[in-house]
Amino acid sequence: SPSERISQMTKTFHDIKAVTHMLEDRENDLQMAVT
Repeated sequence: SPSERISQMTKTFHDIKAVTHMLEDRENDLQMAVT
């Protein structure tokens, strides 16, 4: 059903945001380790 597709897309979107956030945190950690 359309609502199922929407909730699936929303979930995927949130997963992508979570991964992006995680990578940004890791990048910050690396930069702090370098300096």
